[in-house]
Amino acid sequence: MNRRISYSLAFLFLTTFLILFLWEQVILLLCLLILIAYAKHIVIPIKKELLWFVLISGVGGFTEIILVNFGHMWSYTGPSFLGVPVQMMLFWGVIGTVAVVIYKELISE
Repeated sequence: MNRRISYSLAFLFLTTFLILFLWEQVILLLCLLILIAYAKHIVIPIKKELLWFVLISGVGGFTEIILVNFGHMWSYTGPSFLGVPVQMMLFWGVIGTVAVVIYKELISE
């Protein structure tokens, strides 16, 4: 397996693990997600990564706001912005940039 895909999967699982087990510690989770996003950028950078991160965070967060507030698909407990925890937007950004790396690696092989 390609090294970049292996690292991407590790970041994917680590991010998901943190969301699952630290969702109640909002500040700690926010700090760790920022560190993971930075580490991902250092280990497996992509072109225009900040643009991708902001775009995917925004679209993922906006979609989740629509589904939570208007679709009433699910709800969150704890502190949130428009019904969605802020850490979820960082989560979408990390997951999205990881998906970009995996996609680019798969089409280049």
